[in-house]
Amino acid sequence: MFRKIILLSTVFLTGCIAIVTSDNPGNAMLHTDRRTTAAVLMDASLESELNKKLADLALKDESRVYLKSFNRHILVLGQTPNQENIEKISSLLANTEGVKKIYNELTSTKSINVWQQAQDQWITTKIKSSILVTPKINPFKVHIVTENNTVYLIGIVKPEEEEILVDIAKKTTGVQKVVKIFEYKKNIS
Repeated sequence: MFRKIILLSTVFLTGCIAIVTSDNPGNAMLHTDRRTTAAVLMDASLESELNKKLADLALKDESRVYLKSFNRHILVLGQTPNQENIEKISSLLANTEGVKKIYNELTSTKSINVWQQAQDQWITTKIKSSILVTPKINPFKVHIVTENNTVYLIGIVKPEEEEILVDIAKKTTGVQKVVKIFEYKKNIS
């Protein structure tokens, strides 16, 4: 039993699992979240395309920029030393076909250090662990990203799940702010 718990914890914390089911191939679902398989693939494609475009920008300074796509909503995080870079990145994102909405959380500051990045990973791990033992929440249905002590909760949730998820994040040591990037559905599993 202990080995199963360790295995499940490892799989959950690393995100290395995907189970596909469907009654209709056009509506196949990945059981890692509530998006359709097509939406997951579209998000992966968008992330890849945008990361290539970011690399092509060749920001010649100490910028640290990364992004997450969820249902074609793009969360952009990181730091760049000047406002001009933020404007270039914003323009690049706005002119990318397929992007529905942009959550630009870039800051015009020096990049956070490795210690802070490790702290952010630790905060994410603590939140995921808390969700794992919460009976009313399926831990595979929400994505968590932490940047400079700010937690971003991303996913398709029921209204009652939102309250639980935000409460878990806010009560986690080290969290300074919680940002919700949720789509709300009433009749979902």
